[in-house]
Amino acid sequence: MTAAAQVCPLDPAWRAYYAETLRRYAAEDVDAVWIEDDIRLHNHRPLDWGGCFCELHLAEFTRRTGIATTLEELVAACTAPGEPHAWRGRWLDCWDATQRELLTSWRDILGGRLGLMSSRIDQHAAEGRDWSAWLELPGLHRPHFWAYSDTGGTELPYASIQFDMQRSVQPDAVRILPEIECWPYGQWNKSFRQTAAQMSLAHVLGCDGLAISLYDFLGNHPDDEPHTRGTPSGGTRGEHRARSTRACDGPRPDPPQKRPRRPHRGRPVARAHGGPRTDEPAASCSAQCRPRLDLRRVPCTSHGPSLVGDTSTHR
Repeated sequence: MTAAAQVCPLDPAWRAYYAETLRRYAAEDVDAVWIEDDIRLHNHRPLDWGGCFCELHLAEFTRRTGIATTLEELVAACTAPGEPHAWRGRWLDCWDATQRELLTSWRDILGGRLGLMSSRIDQHAAEGRDWSAWLELPGLHRPHFWAYSDTGGTELPYASIQFDMQRSVQPDAVRILPEIECWPYGQWNKSFRQTAAQMSLAHVLGCDGLAISLYDFLGNHPDDEPHTRGTPSGGTRGEHRARSTRACDGPRPDPPQKRPRRPHRGRPVARAHGGPRTDEPAASCSAQCRPRLDLRRVPCTSHGPSLVGDTSTHR
């Protein structure tokens, strides 16, 4: 099975194209050029889980380890039940090292303006990411922080732990800007209250800024918005949008009146945006909480064709 929309990070033509793209960005007056959190080899449709098993990766594996193998032999070894095969850890090391080398080449172009976005810890750990080595490379880091949409209160401690686990293994010089995301950007996707709570918590946890993505930039379908759902169906997307615009031009209810603020009774926040670092972060994580999931030592209880893919992605 192949994720045809993805690219192999070892492909020389693509690497040359992307490096030239970054050089053009580097020539502009920008504070940061962000590398999307899709800089990983799995979690791309139609695969449930996958990586790149192309000829380029097989050849690189042989060059690094001296092990000459076929795709079938490699997949069988990596997915064998019971104690992990010796090849599994070396294959994961090959994946991780080649991606970090690619990121290093981009840092040579962008310098401290290289920004790295990260997904959930478990998603990257699934392919054996060496977090400390990765976070030595960027000048800015945008960790995954909270869900894209409104969620329950149980997300609060999880978001705090995700943030702190990644911060615990990154150098102090790397600026950290957690993600405040509202995909798919509809007016009914996330409440103002929860958005404000996320932004406030990020500051309490000692971030250096916020990576905010609140507004639609791809074009949402009118049906995503409840107040347009009475408009006639059918027609082209443009006609839908025209009807949606007319529907939105009508009268809107008055916004609710703000309640008077109560005096702040708690301890003042130790760190505001752009302020000095506090010596005692508001939230800390013990060493046992650090992201140490290592698939080299995790027994495999089942195997199947889902690993066989030809996929990775870098935007």
